[in-house]
Amino acid sequence: MTTEETIAARLIEAFRSLENKITIRRKRRIFAQLDRQDLKNLLLYAFAELDFVILCTITGLDEGQNLGFIYHIARPDGIILISR
Repeated sequence: MTTEETIAARLIEAFRSLENKITIRRKRRIFAQLDRQDLKNLLLYAFAELDFVILCTITGLDEGQNLGFIYHIARPDGIILISR
Protein backbone atom coordinates (compact mmCIF):
# COMPACT_ATOMS: atom_id res chain seq x y z
CA MET A 1 0.00 0.00 0.00
CA THR A 2 1.36 3.42 -0.94
CA THR A 3 1.59 6.30 1.52
CA GLU A 4 -1.23 8.04 -0.36
CA GLU A 5 -3.45 4.95 -0.04
CA THR A 6 -2.66 4.69 3.67
CA ILE A 7 -3.60 8.33 4.21
CA ALA A 8 -6.83 7.88 2.23
CA ALA A 9 -7.73 4.80 4.28
CA ARG A 10 -7.09 6.65 7.55
CA LEU A 11 -9.24 9.57 6.39
CA ILE A 12 -12.10 7.23 5.49
CA GLU A 13 -11.74 5.46 8.83
CA ALA A 14 -11.97 8.79 10.68
CA PHE A 15 -14.67 10.27 8.41
CA ARG A 16 -17.06 7.62 7.09
CA SER A 17 -18.76 10.26 4.93
CA LEU A 18 -15.62 10.26 2.72
CA GLU A 19 -16.25 6.70 1.53
CA ASN A 20 -16.11 6.81 -2.30
CA LYS A 21 -15.24 10.53 -2.17
CA ILE A 22 -11.44 10.27 -2.05
CA THR A 23 -9.34 9.75 -5.16
CA ILE A 24 -5.65 9.48 -5.80
CA ARG A 25 -5.22 10.79 -9.34
CA ARG A 26 -1.44 10.69 -9.39
CA LYS A 27 1.55 10.30 -7.10
CA ARG A 28 1.49 12.69 -4.09
CA ARG A 29 -2.02 14.03 -4.83
CA ILE A 30 -5.08 13.07 -2.79
CA PHE A 31 -8.45 14.64 -3.60
CA ALA A 32 -11.29 14.65 -1.07
CA GLN A 33 -14.84 15.79 -1.78
CA LEU A 34 -16.44 16.44 1.59
CA ASP A 35 -19.45 18.01 3.19
CA ARG A 36 -18.98 21.58 4.35
CA GLN A 37 -19.65 20.71 8.01
CA ASP A 38 -16.77 18.17 7.98
CA LEU A 39 -14.10 20.54 6.65
CA LYS A 40 -12.86 21.96 9.95
CA ASN A 41 -12.64 18.52 11.59
CA LEU A 42 -10.89 17.04 8.56
CA LEU A 43 -8.28 19.81 8.53
CA LEU A 44 -7.69 19.48 12.28
CA TYR A 45 -7.33 15.70 11.93
CA ALA A 46 -4.96 16.00 8.95
CA PHE A 47 -2.73 18.43 10.86
CA ALA A 48 -2.79 16.49 14.16
CA GLU A 49 -2.70 12.88 12.94
CA LEU A 50 -1.41 12.75 9.36
CA ASP A 51 1.50 15.24 9.40
CA PHE A 52 -0.12 17.77 7.05
CA VAL A 53 1.63 20.85 8.44
CA ILE A 54 1.66 23.26 5.48
CA LEU A 55 -1.31 25.27 4.27
CA CYS A 56 -0.42 25.87 0.62
CA THR A 57 -3.46 27.57 -0.84
CA ILE A 58 -7.09 28.41 -0.22
CA THR A 59 -8.98 29.10 -3.44
CA GLY A 60 -12.38 30.80 -3.38
CA LEU A 61 -15.01 29.89 -5.96
CA ASP A 62 -18.11 31.79 -7.00
CA GLU A 63 -20.79 29.10 -7.16
CA GLY A 64 -23.74 31.39 -7.76
CA GLN A 65 -25.70 31.65 -4.52
CA ASN A 66 -22.82 30.25 -2.48
CA LEU A 67 -19.08 30.54 -2.16
CA GLY A 68 -16.97 27.42 -2.47
CA PHE A 69 -13.44 26.84 -1.24
CA ILE A 70 -10.64 24.47 -2.17
CA TYR A 71 -7.95 23.86 0.47
CA HIS A 72 -4.49 22.55 -0.45
CA ILE A 73 -2.51 21.25 2.53
CA ALA A 74 0.83 19.46 2.34
CA ARG A 75 3.14 17.17 4.24
CA PRO A 76 6.94 17.55 4.36
CA ASP A 77 7.26 14.57 1.96
CA GLY A 78 5.37 16.49 -0.75
CA ILE A 79 2.00 14.74 -0.51
CA ILE A 80 -0.82 17.26 -1.00
CA LEU A 81 -4.40 16.82 0.17
CA ILE A 82 -6.86 18.84 -1.88
CA SER A 83 -10.19 19.23 -0.12
CA ARG A 84 -13.35 20.72 -1.47
